[in-house]
Amino acid sequence: MVTTGRFPGVIVDAAAYLDGRRQTGPLGLDEIAGWLDRTDAFVWVGLRMPSREEVAQAFGALGLPGTEVDAALTDHRRPVLSRCGDAHWLVLRTARYDDVVEQVYLGELSLLVGERFVLSVRHGQASPLNGLREELERQPDVLTA
Repeated sequence: MVTTGRFPGVIVDAAAYLDGRRQTGPLGLDEIAGWLDRTDAFVWVGLRMPSREEVAQAFGALGLPGTEVDAALTDHRRPVLSRCGDAHWLVLRTARYDDVVEQVYLGELSLLVGERFVLSVRHGQASPLNGLREELERQPDVLTA
């Protein structure tokens, strides 16, 4: 159970972006709503292998319908593109090959993209986003709301 307003251990990163530049991180659940009210900013929350309660709390903070929480945790057999409230939802299967041990690692990446937020939910070992986030943060014109 989350009692502090922050995600316990599953949050990879949560930050607000203003004019494409990172302003904060990590954000608490209670801080997200204030950023979502701004028309010149957006929030990116990244979760890795969250519980049902943690996804429900993230959905609530972002104004997403709670009826879709279980779908965010379901293992998808193929890519999905759908709507979730006012957001677009993209689910991708991911794969990474480790040449050293000659093994393929599989995972899943869900991206929920709304007008003022991005929520990424990762399952498995094959979809780290920290490098992508760092690369995008070096290009604030790409992240401009």
